[in-house]
Amino acid sequence: MTLVPSLALVILDGWGLAPPGPGNAVSNEELGRALLRAGETQSGLSELERATHLEAANPRLHFELGHAYHDAGLTDKAAAEFARSKALYGAHSED
Repeated sequence: MTLVPSLALVILDGWGLAPPGPGNAVSNEELGRALLRAGETQSGLSELERATHLEAANPRLHFELGHAYHDAGLTDKAAAEFARSKALYGAHSED
């Protein structure tokens, strides 16, 4: 029997791997969405903004924030986030 050496490459991108709390984009996103559902618009937007700041290259977070801005009537901010999300998705699809 011949043994063939093998190699495994594991890439941990960091999304959601930090402990829950203010420095975790996933925690901020979940809290932001919960606050928005509870009618706490400004607090919810703040948490989603924090999430996009922590994971600035995450197109899904910019898309989520764009929807939240749209629902809050902040159409200019919504359009900017949707454009950012689209640009980031385009950048990822070229990889």
